[in-house]
Amino acid sequence: MLFPELRSPRCTKPRTEHRAPSTGLVAQRFCFLPTTALMTRAFPAISFLLLFMACQRADDRPANQASATRASLSITSERRGNLQIVGADTLSESARVIALFPEPDGAGIAYTFADSAGNVSSALGLLDSGKESAQLIWPDSVVNVDWPGAHKLTWTASSTRGGVHAVVDVHSAELGHIEEEHPIPRASVPSDNTEAAESSARSRATAYIDSLRLQPTGVPSQGTLRYTVTRLMRAPSDSLVAFYVIARASEGSVRLNPAWYALDLRTGTVAPVDSLTGKANALPESAAAWVGNDRFVYVKGLILHEAKVRRQ
Repeated sequence: MLFPELRSPRCTKPRTEHRAPSTGLVAQRFCFLPTTALMTRAFPAISFLLLFMACQRADDRPANQASATRASLSITSERRGNLQIVGADTLSESARVIALFPEPDGAGIAYTFADSAGNVSSALGLLDSGKESAQLIWPDSVVNVDWPGAHKLTWTASSTRGGVHAVVDVHSAELGHIEEEHPIPRASVPSDNTEAAESSARSRATAYIDSLRLQPTGVPSQGTLRYTVTRLMRAPSDSLVAFYVIARASEGSVRLNPAWYALDLRTGTVAPVDSLTGKANALPESAAAWVGNDRFVYVKGLILHEAKVRRQ
């Protein structure tokens, strides 16, 4: 019995039914004695009980709902264009985008793609600002892409003589190729500071996913799918990080349910960018890039999307 001191066998007054305003449930039927001292003792206890029930209701929310309430990142996504249409050609359903290379101001997005139906392993395309379809820059064997200056796109294509290096003005009326022999540059080695920052970001991202997917220490508590962070991409000069997550039933099995998230390392806040249910190749982890510090471009299917990331 709650609060036995509030009950009296000699009380003849009608009992009053009280309901907790936050739950609508009957907490207890009390027969109150008309004494000031008794009411003074009862009020703090009743207040504590109602506060406890309210807190319980707030804590019962799903993890993703609670996280969304606390989020201070705003994500808005829009379609940029169709990468399946390249010039006068349409890529087959087996085509895939390998990587994205945004122009520094984001006006043009260069990309490499493969299409087994056309025996293409690594062609180079370009989607310019305001265009719905792309144009073909180089037909195959592209291994290196860069933007050395304003509107200047360079790439290296493998050849029997060691490589062909080309430069074009992507906003000119016609693309004019300047070709010369050029060795393929070596990949840069990340510094210790970069590796340390990535380790911290990975730890935070993994902790978030483990909590969201109810898999303490990475072990699923429901079902058989385990969700894992497989890639992190930090904004050029900010604390924002995009990270990619996939699910697997076991090591080496089919990659499923891919998703992109944005993480603010300053606050630890995470917000979803985009996701899909099914095989991961429809939302490839390699086909994504930052444009500046607040725009993130990625491919879903063969459609290019851009997400604007804002702190609230």
